[in-house]
Amino acid sequence: GRTITPDDLRIGDLPSSAESGDLPPIVKLPPTGFPLEQIERQAVVEALKGITEAELDGSKGKRALLPYLKFRSFWAMCFGWLGFNGVFYGLLTWGPLYLAQAKGFDLKTIGWSTFVIFGAGFVGEILGGTIADKWRASGASANRVMRTLLGTSSVVVIGGLIGVTVVADPTTAVVLLSVVMFFLRWVGLFWSIPSILGGRTNAGVLGGAMNFSGNISGFVTPIAV
Repeated sequence: GRTITPDDLRIGDLPSSAESGDLPPIVKLPPTGFPLEQIERQAVVEALKGITEAELDGSKGKRALLPYLKFRSFWAMCFGWLGFNGVFYGLLTWGPLYLAQAKGFDLKTIGWSTFVIFGAGFVGEILGGTIADKWRASGASANRVMRTLLGTSSVVVIGGLIGVTVVADPTTAVVLLSVVMFFLRWVGLFWSIPSILGGRTNAGVLGGAMNFSGNISGFVTPIAV
């Protein structure tokens, strides 16, 4: 590989002695030169060290919620999670009641149907996260990935819930509710938003605020249903 020699360094006129106090450190190279690969390797190490120190400093920064209250993204995050939990807890409380009263299911059938519906949600959340990760890894922006996946989820959930109210066949109703839960759980991607908005420093604070808004739906929805 190439070596850096003293002849490669072109230094202009040195400052006068009056300015000698401001001289930068002088690096002396041996006459035989210095391997370029070693210089590049050292530069990479120093750069990575600087990034690590910056991250550590950021993780020790001031944590605060109030500065975020003036941003629409913060409120959109909270209201979005509140809406998701309203639908989720609505299905959790209204679903079995609907299957029993409207479709005539007995207790055993309700149990298995609920297992299938929420099992579909489990698979949907994992698959949604996998799609988001692979799409982001391909170079897509976070906004594009989130808007597309969450927008698709919203359309399918609304269509499925409307379909459940008009179908007469019990099996079809369970299938529709399973599809609804499958796509509804894609909203688990919301948990990446606090770190996107607040970074490492305020991810926990923003996540707590988001979950607080969701828990409002958690106790209001069952009462309303």
